[in-house]
Formats: sequence, C-alpha cells, structure tokens
Amino acid sequence: MHLEHKFGRVSDSLQYAYDMGDVKLDLFFFYEERDHMWNGGTDVQSGAKYKYTFPKFTMCWTEFSGMKVRIPCNTETYIKANYGQNWFTPVKNWQWDKSPYNVEEVESWKDDELDEVIQMWDKKGHRIPLEWEHDKQELWSHFLDRFFTACRCIVIFYVHMAAKTDVNNL
Repeated sequence: MHLEHKFGRVSDSLQYAYDMGDVKLDLFFFYEERDHMWNGGTDVQSGAKYKYTFPKFTMCWTEFSGMKVRIPCNTETYIKANYGQNWFTPVKNWQWDKSPYNVEEVESWKDDELDEVIQMWDKKGHRIPLEWEHDKQELWSHFLDRFFTACRCIVIFYVHMAAKTDVNNL
C-alpha cells in the first residue's frame, strides 16, 4: 500500500488516498460545525474546493472484511444526504463534484497554497513535482489514469475529526 495523494490540510478539506493494488482507499476527514458536519474535496486540475454537508452524526463500530471500522450510526440518513432519496438506484454517470446532493463549490485554493494542498506520489514513493503554470493538463491526465485504471473497487472510509483531536499527532 502506498500513499497516492494528499489533498487539503488538517484544518480544511483533508483527504488521503492510498493505492492497494486492486483497491483504492480514500480517507476523508470530517469537520464539525454548530449544526452540521462536512468534508471537503479538491479538484486537482483547477484547485477548486468543494464542501459536502451532512446532518450531524455519531460513529459506531462495525465489521467490514474482517476489520473493525467506524461508520455513521444512522447510515441511511448519511447516505441520503450524499446520494438523495433514491440512493439505491444506480447512477451511470456519477461526477464526484456535481452529482452528490450535498456538494457545493465553495472557493479555490490560492496559487501560493497549491504545493501544500495538492500533493501526489508515484508508486516508488517519490513526490511528483507539480509545475502549476505549465503542467496542469499533464497532472490531470496522470490523476485520471491512476484513478480509473488502478482499481476495480473503491472503498471509502470516513474519519471523524473531533474538535479535541490533537492535530500534531496526525
């Protein structure tokens, strides 16, 4: 398993993606507001930021493929917030930045933040240098190629980040 990319920062829209051969593992960090929770997304091509808003939820333990993992306790409410009332109906052309019911584009990362908030690594663990002014299209092609050809199955685990989390130990 190797780290494929890291988007965002601890305080905003943090996401890690790992390549595990046939499986891609995405870790999204959630942020708690007064009346809702949210996780973020980043468009690697444009630097746009997206916010996925959810009703507040608590986490419960469950078993998944022999592992104990945490999931939202009220799973159906969580799923409906993201996929809508007809969440069980397959969507043939899902777009991560447009299809979810709870997504909104909120802003873009500033140019001087891009090297910190969009980081990618090759299979050998070497960081891929990002030349934002010249190589956005090449970076996008690399990302899409890795995303769609490296995995047959996408598993998403959500990591709840409470306000009292010690961010220095992440």
